[in-house]
Amino acid sequence: MEQKPFRGLRILIATLLGIAALFMIGNMVMMREPLTFSVLWHWVFIIGFLAISFINLRAKSFVGTSIGLSGFAICLTSLIVMAL
Repeated sequence: MEQKPFRGLRILIATLLGIAALFMIGNMVMMREPLTFSVLWHWVFIIGFLAISFINLRAKSFVGTSIGLSGFAICLTSLIVMAL
């Protein structure tokens, strides 16, 4: 039987992902530099990250959900910075 890492490690990993995403979002907003790919790819990644989030939410995977939401937030912020 496969054992999952203990709950504290999963919370730590999700927290680190959230902090990294917030750092990247803050840096993107302060420098006013979006990600360097087209608007189409932004939407492709946004849809993909939302799908990942919902799939992992149904599977009750805390780390997978945080990966999806972090990626979604970064791509959405990049679109907003690009529009400004």
